[in-house]
Amino acid sequence: MHNPHTKEKNLEKIINEDNLSEKITSSKALKTAKKYIVDTTAGWAFYTPLIGMSEYLIAGMENEAILKSRLSAMAVHAVIMRPYAKFREYWAKKWNVDNESSKLKKFLVDTSAMILVQTPVYTSILYNAGASPEEMLKALPAGLAIGALSGRPYGYFLDKWRKIYGEKPVLTK
Repeated sequence: MHNPHTKEKNLEKIINEDNLSEKITSSKALKTAKKYIVDTTAGWAFYTPLIGMSEYLIAGMENEAILKSRLSAMAVHAVIMRPYAKFREYWAKKWNVDNESSKLKKFLVDTSAMILVQTPVYTSILYNAGASPEEMLKALPAGLAIGALSGRPYGYFLDKWRKIYGEKPVLTK
């Protein structure tokens, strides 16, 4: 006679012996961590030198303030670049823009997404770095202009960076 509870116990035994649930969870965690690392390092690689030069050449910030600003930005990027990338994906879907869309639509999605996120973030970075009000008045518009102008180039860079590391790009093949 066949006992139906035996099959359940056998399946439970297999799952527990092979730690299948742990492997599945671990694999999911690794994939999430990889996406986080890819999106974060893309922001670091693209924006750290670009904004640092702006702070030096345009705002006239001292080297120590720039170093604090860029280190602070890297810490902020460690928290915000993955959510930004996810927001960019959402924003593109909301406006029905994909890799087949026109360059103008891609530009508008990337630029508006960048400005929506960058404005409050960069303001807080400058404030926490100790930039004077005068420096902030120069650096913030310059940073936002760079954000607006770099929105699409960064989006393109992010998609290529993702592709290099085996992650799905959003607006660029």
